[in-house]
Amino acid sequence: DLMLLDLSLQSGSGYDVLTHVKTVSPSTRVVVLSGRHESHHIREAEARGADAYILKGDPHEILAGARRVLGGEAFFGPPVGPI
Repeated sequence: DLMLLDLSLQSGSGYDVLTHVKTVSPSTRVVVLSGRHESHHIREAEARGADAYILKGDPHEILAGARRVLGGEAFFGPPVGPI
């Protein structure tokens, strides 16, 4: 299973959703979408189990990241890069 999760939610925290999903379904691959590129956001998502962190904006980048995650890779797309 694959989940695309936007960290910006109207109610609640995307980080809390990420933690919950990984707790109840550890095998679900979670791709975090965010408009925030600061490293502390990326580290927080990784610490809570994100399989990828992709900046919003480029649909091709999101699709490429989702494919890589489904293939078993972690993916932190440009300009995020490895953390």
